[in-house]
Order: sequence, then structure tokens, then C-alpha cells
Amino acid sequence: MGAKILIIEDDPTLNRLMVNHLSRLGHHVTGTHSRAEAEHYFNQHEPLLIIMDLRLPDVNGIDYLPQIPVPAPVIMLTAYSSVTSAVKAMKAGAFEYLVKPVNVEELELVVSRGLEHANMLHDRQFFSQQQPQQQRMIGTSVAMLHLQQQIQQMLEHEQPVWVFGEPGTGKSLVARTIHEKSLRRGGHFGILHCDSLPESLLEAELFGHEKGVFPGHVGRKLGLLEGARQGSLLLDQLASLPLSFQKKLLTLLEEGRFCRLGGTRQLTTTARLVISTDRSPQQLLAEQRLLPELLEHLNVHAIHLPPLREHAEDIPALIHHFLDNHPFALTVPKRLSPSAMKRCLAHHWPGNILELQNAMERAVLLSAREEVIQVEHLPFREPGSAAPKQSSITLAFPFEPTLEEMEKHYLESLLQRYQGHRASVANTLGISERNLYRLIRKYGLQEVR
Repeated sequence: MGAKILIIEDDPTLNRLMVNHLSRLGHHVTGTHSRAEAEHYFNQHEPLLIIMDLRLPDVNGIDYLPQIPVPAPVIMLTAYSSVTSAVKAMKAGAFEYLVKPVNVEELELVVSRGLEHANMLHDRQFFSQQQPQQQRMIGTSVAMLHLQQQIQQMLEHEQPVWVFGEPGTGKSLVARTIHEKSLRRGGHFGILHCDSLPESLLEAELFGHEKGVFPGHVGRKLGLLEGARQGSLLLDQLASLPLSFQKKLLTLLEEGRFCRLGGTRQLTTTARLVISTDRSPQQLLAEQRLLPELLEHLNVHAIHLPPLREHAEDIPALIHHFLDNHPFALTVPKRLSPSAMKRCLAHHWPGNILELQNAMERAVLLSAREEVIQVEHLPFREPGSAAPKQSSITLAFPFEPTLEEMEKHYLESLLQRYQGHRASVANTLGISERNLYRLIRKYGLQEVR
């Protein structure tokens, strides 16, 4: 899902360039040209990230920083590339600093870091203050008890851990649980989404970079490895990394050393790595998406997350947890009718726990102020019932297609059928909207607007 980003830049050409580029990445970007326009935006929206010029026609950006009414990280832009102005901006609370003309690759990198920082602040506030139980693991089945035993074993050492399982099984939660139960819980827990950036920016994110690597950047930037020096770092969707990048990761695992992008000095890290993938290491190896040497290092400490259908007895407890912790439950307590619970127990749950959570959130909204959620509020059909009448999708090719070509064509057809409505497409495919967005970017598809 894209993030809300506000741009405050009086240069119309640069403003339009950044709006268009970030919008193509899937973000919801609004361009304003002054403090007055920004204030009007703040009255109606709350952006997750702000990009602001240092000198605006009606205010100095540094003076305006502490007056911004939303707790969003701010990236400062300026044509005045002095160290003094950079230091002032940072002291005033700016998250990052870019010099015009803006390099789009550097813009992507800094925006990615800014959004990660914003999400981290949001998660910390949401989970620690509002709903402290939201992230605990739920379930008393044999499968869940075995999983908890495996997690406990991972606390007895600090070697890298490989967590794999189908989409929606809770890999990020397991990684965070390992971190928070370990002696590293006082350190930073970082996440690198390996499928979200090109290789050059992934390397800069992970290892950091020296001054001058990206035109317009003020100075050296520390990577996630240095930021999580005393903590843990999750490499999400490792199989998305090119084999050339996996070799650098292998060197890091073997020697504990790395270099910043553009640097030659050998650095060390004590960050604990947790790797997550949707498929097993053996499957990835067979598909030639994984270095055999990397598997030798990481498969020693592996955790397999079972799909929800293999521990369906935990579904009632998960449902109660999601309903009790939904914000709407503060005013209208929710519960499932016996028939709705029966339907949930009979469902296959291809999207696993994430699909169940999304289904409960949707059911809460559809049931409005009714306390009991009925079958008709659930977003899936009864097993064996006829599908809603709609035109079928025919996959016809003038050649023998590959599996990926068929997947791309089918996804494109669904986007057209549902007029670009991601939730409907994701529900049809039985995946999360986040994974749907990954597929859309993977195949370079244009969404219907």
C-alpha cells in the first residue's frame, strides 16, 4: 500500500517531478507550493512523510519545522548546499537533507528510509501505548506450541535465523518476537524489504554509503547494519535479492565484515540477522534463487511457520483476539454467530492469519453497530456454493507460455475486471494487498484508475 506524502516546494518543475516519480512508485503524493497551501492540506490530511524546501515564499523552512502540526519525518530540500544550513535543519528536527538538483535514485532511497522511520514510530506508539497485546502470538495448538519451543531455542544463541512459511503466516511477528525476548531487546529492530528497492539502493540501505556516492547528498549515511549494531535486522523476502548481492551477504555471514557503498574501510557488525522467505530454502535452491553456500550457513537455524489450515483449532482464539483488539470494540463489543464461526472453521484460508485478520476487520465494518457478526458479513462463500455470476477469464496465448507469463496475464485481467480495486483483486487471489502490490510492481502492470 502506498503512503501519503506531502511535498512543499515552490519550484513548480521540481514539485511536479517529485510528485510524478513518487506516485509511480505507488504512493499518494500531494504537491503544495507554500506554507499556506500546506496548512490547508494539514486541515484535511495527515501525511506519513513530508518533503519541504528550505526557503519557501512565505516562511523559512527551518523556522516552520517545529510548527508542523503532524508528527511526520521531514526531508529538507535546498539549493544552498552549505554544511551550516544542513546542521541547522537537522538540529531543528529534519530527518534528512537533500541538495538540488534532486537525483531520483537518492530521492527513492531517502523516502524509503523516511517511511521506514515513520512506520517504526507509528508502530512503537500504537503497540506500546494503545494496544500492548496486539503483537503477541496467539494459539494453543500442537503446531503453535512447537513454534514457541523453536523460538525459545533461538534465544539460546545469537546465530542468524531463517524463518519461512506461506504469505500471511506471521514471519515478521516471529522475527520481532525473537528480538524482543532476547538480550538484544534494548537495541533497534530494523527491517529491510528486499523486494522493494533496486540492487544499488538495497546495498546503500543495508551497508550505508560514503559522501559523494549519490549526487546532492550532504555526507556519509549509516546503513541498517550499523543502526542495528546492538539489535536485530530482518531481511524480508531474501529470495528477491540477486545472486550477486547474496554473495555479499555470504561474505558478511562468514567474516562479519562489510564496506559502505563507495568506501574501502572494512567495518564489523554484531547485528543479529533474521531472514524470511515465503518458500522453503530447499525450494529456493531448486529454483536457483538461492546460493548453496548461503543455505549451508542459514539452514542450521530454521523455523517453518505452518499455514493456518494446519492449526485450524487456533482460529476461534485468533478471531476473539482480532475482534477484542479492534478499535471499534471499545464502543461495540463484537462476536461471531455460531454459523459465522462454523463458516470460518470450514474456510481454507489461503492467505493464512493475515487473511483472517483482514476478514475480521471487514466483518466489523460491515456489521456496523450490530454486536453479532453474521455469515453475510464474511468476505467469502460457503464451501461448495456457486461463485457469484461474472464473466470468466480466458487465458489464450499464441505460444506456449511460462508460468510467470500466465500469472501476469491473469493478474492483468483481474485488475481490469475490478477496475483496479486492490482489495477485491487480493481477496480473489487469497493474498494480502501488500503481496498484490509486489506482484503489480514485479510485472510492471498499470493499474486501472
